[in-house]
Amino acid sequence: MKLISLSANVATFHTIKFNPAGISLISAHRRTHQTNRTYNSVGKSLAIYLIHFCLGAKATPDFKEKLPGWGFRLDFMFNDGTQHYSYRTTENENIIIFDAQEMKVKAFNKMMGEKVFGLKEDDKFLSFRSLIARFIREGKSGYTTFNQFKAKEQSPTDEINTAYLLGLDINRILRKVALKEEDDFLKQQEANLSKDPVMHSLLLGSERIEDIELRLIDIRQQIDKLQQDIREFVIAEDYGEIKQQADEISRSLHAWRNTVTKCRISLENISKSLERKPDIKKQNLVNFFEEANISLGDMVIKKLEEVEAFNEQLLNDRSRILLKQQEEYTRQLKEAELKIKELEAEENEKLQYLNSHGALGDYTKLTELLSDLKAKKEKMEQYKNLQKDYKKRREEIQLSSADENLGTQKYLDSIENLIHHHMEFFHDLVKSFYSDKRAGLQVLNNKGFNKQRYNIEARISDDSGDGVNETKIYCFDWTLLSARQNNSIEFLVHDNRILSETDPRQIATMFRNADSICQANGFQYILTINECSLDLLRQEMSDEEYKRLVQDTEVLELNDASDNGKLLGIHVDLKYE
Repeated sequence: MKLISLSANVATFHTIKFNPAGISLISAHRRTHQTNRTYNSVGKSLAIYLIHFCLGAKATPDFKEKLPGWGFRLDFMFNDGTQHYSYRTTENENIIIFDAQEMKVKAFNKMMGEKVFGLKEDDKFLSFRSLIARFIREGKSGYTTFNQFKAKEQSPTDEINTAYLLGLDINRILRKVALKEEDDFLKQQEANLSKDPVMHSLLLGSERIEDIELRLIDIRQQIDKLQQDIREFVIAEDYGEIKQQADEISRSLHAWRNTVTKCRISLENISKSLERKPDIKKQNLVNFFEEANISLGDMVIKKLEEVEAFNEQLLNDRSRILLKQQEEYTRQLKEAELKIKELEAEENEKLQYLNSHGALGDYTKLTELLSDLKAKKEKMEQYKNLQKDYKKRREEIQLSSADENLGTQKYLDSIENLIHHHMEFFHDLVKSFYSDKRAGLQVLNNKGFNKQRYNIEARISDDSGDGVNETKIYCFDWTLLSARQNNSIEFLVHDNRILSETDPRQIATMFRNADSICQANGFQYILTINECSLDLLRQEMSDEEYKRLVQDTEVLELNDASDNGKLLGIHVDLKYE
């Protein structure tokens, strides 16, 4: 895929026609010395963003608000020689017109992913937008490190996209990511089992985790006992009637036992009453008075005899009554004792029946209790099994991870030639800048238990110095493009940011390398550059070389002389990064 031109539907826009091969410079010049004018706002970075805009970048709210009615068109060519265009307006940023056909941005990106990068299915890590950023770095954040091409791109997306363009097996990354994510999930589930109150309540209720084994033993024994009871349980259809009869017998027994007690008490009292005799006789009274020398008249003695006779009569009558009552209570006692004996025999028969039989309601309660215990046992065993399953699966994951480490090392050994080609290209390119610095590109097997499969490391000794990081970005991007793996991209786009900290001699080397690689491969190198960098290049190049690599490659000159000198041809403050 190559870029042909970038244009707009508004006449003030400065159309950019890219060179079909070699360098295409978009330069910015200062034409005035007014302090409020600067070539940093003439549209160099905007030109790069508009390429992204026409290639399905996210919508930009500022466009609709500040550029109403504008539409931008990017013409490009696929490797089969067919020319196409994508047109996108600020009024409806959700639609891209591809060769006169309206498409949703998502559909456009899917189609471009298939045609340019060979993507067959939707993938949460690989996409046209994530891959195209490797050839058109996005914004300021894209120039921070060699392996950061866009803002907020996180692992493993960054590794997968870069590995894909280097021709590495990304399925190994996906498998390692899947293993780590599964292990993280299992680890969280294990923590939930012991710490999450909802999970604890659901599986264990009020039981303590440390008591599970002991409680399971108790519950299993209770279940065995209940199952035995249920097997031996005989349901009596007349259970309720028999129990009612037994209760009635029990009440009768209670009444008859009260009767026995009452009769025995009455008989005991009668016996005591029959033993009582009069304490003073008539003769005793006469003797008492005679001893006291008191004579009693015949009348008094007669009265005493009458009283004595009367008392004797009373005692005889009382004894007859008591003996009669004693006879009655004795009869009642025998009757009651006989009745009690009969009732006890009958009660015993009923109770034996009830003990050997049960009611349907009792049987139901037993089965419900058994069901509850089994459910509790099942949940507690489920908790134990989950713990075992989590532990077992995590151990299996560790083994799988170890196997993957071994397999990946064998795989990297098997593609040693491919890796060496990338290493050699990067090394030679860096050496053209710094003959005295050690440099290398490595693809190593990351054996740690994480989501990173390959350590893709681009190194230049002393790469913390000014301009060295930018040079490393430059060399790595050319390595990706020259790898020609899983893509049909034939262009590389860099913003002036890659030159901002770079020594003029290194900038000149960038131009020479870009020209050489483009001429050898038919690539395009699109670069935005400021006038100050151009002035420095004049000092590093001969007039002939400067003309060939700079002047003759310029496709657009922007300046601060007026708004017309800007890319849009108007003054507007846009936020698009």
